[in-house]
Amino acid sequence: MAQGDNIKCLRTREGLTQQQFADMLGVTKETVCRWERGHTAVKVSTLDKLTELFDVTFDELAASNSGLASAGLSSRPEKSPNVAQNEECEIYKIVRRNGGFSLKKSGRTFVPGPVLERHPGGFLVQMNGSGMSRCYPQSSVLLVDPVAKPWNGCTVVAMVDASAIVIRRYEIRGNTIALSTYSYLTEEPDFTLDRRRLRILGVVVWFQATHDLTY
Repeated sequence: MAQGDNIKCLRTREGLTQQQFADMLGVTKETVCRWERGHTAVKVSTLDKLTELFDVTFDELAASNSGLASAGLSSRPEKSPNVAQNEECEIYKIVRRNGGFSLKKSGRTFVPGPVLERHPGGFLVQMNGSGMSRCYPQSSVLLVDPVAKPWNGCTVVAMVDASAIVIRRYEIRGNTIALSTYSYLTEEPDFTLDRRRLRILGVVVWFQATHDLTY
């Protein structure tokens, strides 16, 4: 089995589309497609990110004989009867308060147990506005991992100047950090800031709708 087969096996196991997988890694859908077809090798730095995000080993992704695909792991084995169950979590919303912004509890929703198991300190933030509409539908909820180390192209929830809380794409540019929108149409601003003006609250590692669809 080739490296691309391991990548495809991991993506399928996690129930992600190529676009969702690409957004988590800060690459294009076409790049993921080339990986899976074996047309492009996956960078070591990308493999390292995948091991952190999905609790897999480097060998499971890079090895041809002992990788995920050769082991036939199209789905994560159950560790206990509780692993596959959903867990109810608080949702936080970004609201104005005392001239700034803060996170306020706004409701509850269910998150797949295996997802929370990989990010035990994670919390949910509701997507406000249209600044990231190419990645996340408005009002969707984002699982934020406060201990994950951000990388170029990932999405973060960040506090700017100890007041504004924003959801943006993250990129390091020398001594500054750029927080950019990723939207089809938005009036929300981008930021280029000195690191001292910024506090990363966490990296977005999962998203879902707040409720079931109705017709």
